[in-house]
Amino acid sequence: MGVFKRGRNYWYEFEFRGQRVRESAHTPNRELARSIERNRRRAMEESAGGIKRAKPILFRKAAVAYFDECAHWSDAYREINTLKLSHLLAAFGKLLLTDITPASIARYQRDRRLAGAYGCEINMETAVVRMILRKHRLWHLLGPDFRPLPEREDIGRALSLEEANRLLEAAAKSPSRSLAQNTKYCFPSCGRRATAVAATRDSPEKAHAVKLERAARLAQEWTTARTNLGWKQWAHRRESDISPNFLTRAVNEKKLKVPVRQ
Repeated sequence: MGVFKRGRNYWYEFEFRGQRVRESAHTPNRELARSIERNRRRAMEESAGGIKRAKPILFRKAAVAYFDECAHWSDAYREINTLKLSHLLAAFGKLLLTDITPASIARYQRDRRLAGAYGCEINMETAVVRMILRKHRLWHLLGPDFRPLPEREDIGRALSLEEANRLLEAAAKSPSRSLAQNTKYCFPSCGRRATAVAATRDSPEKAHAVKLERAARLAQEWTTARTNLGWKQWAHRRESDISPNFLTRAVNEKKLKVPVRQ
């Protein structure tokens, strides 16, 4: 048993669990044939021991499969993630999942910033990469070296009552159902329309405090929610402006407590 030449190529032969394995190495190189024999034997031993190795898969195919599995997504959330994915495919679409590295993600972040994208937008896009790699048990290899971009929280301008009315009227006429629903929710969720518009004139400090209150409420709701998502991802899915990075900073600054499942 071992390697031997038959014709132009080498073959290998060994015994495994009482059975004789004889296969061609498809190479005229003796040392390469020995390496192929060792790999073949190791693969059979791992298979017999219950070890399953993930097959290489392109990011594009993995993304399509992941999106198909997420039937619980709302139409609005699917539309948002599909838009994020359109940017990601240009950079990662032809790469195997195992070829994605912290360096390639950092390069993507730089390219998107040069293209004019904001940190929050880029972070939401890389979150899609994280979800797909986590599905294939690969994110833990990249996570320690991944660095999200800083996000600005002082951007925005208070709407007047007239501007708010025009916004609602335009959203109602839009063919996008998700746009109309989300815009209508923005005002009733704060109370009456007049109250909501007045709230937009509050100082950034008060707006930040309100956002923390909403985050605390979502964290509490997560403790009893039926979901497999972590509390940061779940809160972000419920209210998109509350990002995982915002929650992490709030916890680090001791403005928010990490929720514990009941």
